[in-house]
Amino acid sequence: MDLHIDINTELFPLQRNDKFSLVLAWTINLDATPGSEKYDADFPAISGRRTLMDNYDYVMHGKVFKYKDNNMKVEVFVSFGGLLMKLAGDPAKLEPIEVDNNVYLLLKKL
Repeated sequence: MDLHIDINTELFPLQRNDKFSLVLAWTINLDATPGSEKYDADFPAISGRRTLMDNYDYVMHGKVFKYKDNNMKVEVFVSFGGLLMKLAGDPAKLEPIEVDNNVYLLLKKL
């Protein structure tokens, strides 16, 4: 798997050779129920409800805007409000991802 990603290094400083855990998720709800795509006054940070975000240091929400299938390798492009990610790898592992999917990216240092 190849990863190219923009992150806000003022919020989440990373140096070359730092190890980190990266998770892509469709929802931040611990019970895997889908979240609302609209404003939610009961948002976890406001309500105190626990979510996947509680286990990570840096979280972004974005949308898949491009998907390229080159038979042996798939490339997925996601925009997180201007910060971009390109993930390339095995089609079997990236197959569930489609253009216009909303996605959460969660990072923590190891």
